[in-house]
Amino acid sequence: MRTKLMRAALAALLAGAAAATAASAPAQAAPSTLFGAPTNGAYLASYGPADMLRAFFTGAPGDWATSPKLNVSQPVNVSFKYPPAEVIAGTHDAALRKFFDDAPTNRTVWWTFFHEPEDNIEAGEFTKEQYSAAWQHIWHITQEPARYKSNVKATLVLMDWDLDVASGRNWLDFYPGDAYVDVISWDVYQFKDNNTSTTDNELMAAHQLRRPSLAVTAARGKPYAISELGYLDVTDRPAFLADLANWARSNNAVFVAYYDWLLANDNRLHDTASQQAWASAIDGSLFAGPVTAVNNPATGVTSSSATMSCRVDPHNGSYRVAIASWRTTGGTGFAETPGVIVSDGPETVSTVRTGLDANASYTFRCKIYDANNVLVLKPDTLTFTTTA
Repeated sequence: MRTKLMRAALAALLAGAAAATAASAPAQAAPSTLFGAPTNGAYLASYGPADMLRAFFTGAPGDWATSPKLNVSQPVNVSFKYPPAEVIAGTHDAALRKFFDDAPTNRTVWWTFFHEPEDNIEAGEFTKEQYSAAWQHIWHITQEPARYKSNVKATLVLMDWDLDVASGRNWLDFYPGDAYVDVISWDVYQFKDNNTSTTDNELMAAHQLRRPSLAVTAARGKPYAISELGYLDVTDRPAFLADLANWARSNNAVFVAYYDWLLANDNRLHDTASQQAWASAIDGSLFAGPVTAVNNPATGVTSSSATMSCRVDPHNGSYRVAIASWRTTGGTGFAETPGVIVSDGPETVSTVRTGLDANASYTFRCKIYDANNVLVLKPDTLTFTTTA
């Protein structure tokens, strides 16, 4: 059985235990970052099966039942291309309706119309206005009551080159609008891994300083993903992949699809060390370890209420996380939340406590319980003072 499936089963067990001991059932934490590759990944057999897959169509999307790219069990980011003018005219409405009608409901589908449209727009093949109008036309089809599915997500895929000052581009020129995009995903390349120097190769944090795809995505209030990423320097690629996976997981990326295929340069994971590194991200063994947690300073403090939170990394486990608080002096007014289940990847758990005394000091911390409801971790406490 896959490691992530085992963690999901443990999470369900914990949720049941928490519900039995709490006044109200705890909320289920969001899933952790998924790691994958193209459906035709050159070495996918050596490091898969992947958490998710990336499917490319140069024209109309394939058939869900017969296409090898789509007839898979994993969540999939599928892109397809039509001339935008034809989409706007409704030429492909019947085909698009069938595609979304047939889309599965038991796994996430991230659909993408014309990934990386920037060069096509700059070459004059169509305008940015036509691209946005075509995207919005398709989005409206997905929202029709007869075919709307909550697991089908509109996922814009752009080049992170757009964010480099040297590109001269404004990425918002290619943005169809907040209402029409569920996830913003990026194709991420050029980590200074293909020049004559081997000492200036970038890890993800440094790359984000030049091309801040995470920051601009967060500024739009959208989930972040990576639909393509390639790294050429085989010598340090295993370490790069481990860093990438930890960075993505810590920043709650929806998915990361490594581009294990040939472009102008060879990004393929043809070396055993890189295959093992990516496999450890996919199966989660890279992140194994004891649960850790850090309390965050209280926010939104008023005379009678405050928000308390902590950042918890279960490191592949599943735990119930509660937040306890009390008057600093004398320990009176103790309260502990029922807790929420945190599984697999890092989460921020928060609660708002009301009915506090004015101008009073309170202490709080999160408390981590295992599947047997045993308290296994209490990070250092923090304090705050309500306003007068």
